[in-house]
This record gives sequence, C-alpha cells and structure tokens, in this order.
Amino acid sequence: MELLIPPTALPAGTKASDIRVQPVAAGSINVNGSSVTAYEFTPDGLQFTQPVIVRAPLTAPADGATLWPVSVANGKVE
Repeated sequence: MELLIPPTALPAGTKASDIRVQPVAAGSINVNGSSVTAYEFTPDGLQFTQPVIVRAPLTAPADGATLWPVSVANGKVE
C-alpha cells in the first residue's frame, strides 16, 4: 500500500510523518461473510486539503471473485 501526498495537501499542523498506513489483522474484518484485506489510515478523521493518491497492488483472485475497494470505519463498511 502506498500513499502519495502532495506537500500542499497536508492540513495545518500535520506532518507527513504523522500519517500511518498499517495492515489490519487478517480475518478481523468481514464483508458479507467474507474475510477482507484491509488497511488502517491514521490519524482517524484526517482530511487532506487536496486529493492524494492511494496505490494498492491488487491481484485478481484465482476463484474469479470480484475485487471491491470499500471504506471501513470502526469495523463497519461505509
């Protein structure tokens, strides 16, 4: 997972070193009964002042399942 942040996208008082992207423990989040791969972005509630780029290396599942990017907050899909 890669997060590309333009220098002018950071809100006042926020440094790039304050931002973390961490994988969530495997199997800890389920969507419609299926375990998903998830990442947590912190600090929670951070709003950038302009768009950023999130790059996620994705590989199509061997079983032909569909890949769905979703937002999860407090363990719930939004």
